[in-house]
Amino acid sequence: MAIVNVAARPPFLLAVGDGIQLSVSRSLVVSTDSEGYQPVKDYISEHGMVLVATETGPEEGMYGQVEQSHYAIPDARQLLMMDGKL
Repeated sequence: MAIVNVAARPPFLLAVGDGIQLSVSRSLVVSTDSEGYQPVKDYISEHGMVLVATETGPEEGMYGQVEQSHYAIPDARQLLMMDGKL
């Protein structure tokens, strides 16, 4: 499956997915309720993804704090859990 840029609003938001998993880097100045985040929410919904992990930390290019979130379809999440990667 091809890798798709779901949302790209440098330096505030970057989301890349392949239909099986999605990685999102979001500056905390971007609300998940904002219009710019809507394509990410749509992609998650359209592919039936679930949150696998999320972490927040400092990032100079994202104006201070960035949230890294990783989503996957349920079958892929199960495989990650079985492999001990969660």
